[in-house]
Amino acid sequence: SLIANPAIELEGKTILLFSYGSGLMASMFRMKMHVGYEKMQRNAEFMSRLSSRIVISPKEYEERMIERDFNYGHNNFEPEDPVCELFDGTFYLTKVDSKWRRKYEIKKGPHCKNKSEDCEKAASRLKAL
Repeated sequence: SLIANPAIELEGKTILLFSYGSGLMASMFRMKMHVGYEKMQRNAEFMSRLSSRIVISPKEYEERMIERDFNYGHNNFEPEDPVCELFDGTFYLTKVDSKWRRKYEIKKGPHCKNKSEDCEKAASRLKAL
């Protein structure tokens, strides 16, 4: 990654960033690098975060997107996404009540590189859709 490489001087440069999710969804944006961007490089830990991503098949990704699409615009439900896959400190939706109020929690605990029991339960539930 360009931003993750401390050997490349980026101060004052504008760079184009591309983000993807399994290659099936993407976004593109630009970033102007200012004095002190090195602190972001250190704190973001880009390379360790990239290496700890969980690989899922396009079919499993599609199943997850079908469930999210089904829940979109609905109330009175609790998503059952595999929380174990989230990084520690990530905010995630836990409930939308009958009055459309959304409840969030913060992921605490380790990020699983391999699917844990909770992830396996969620995966088997998705296959039942």
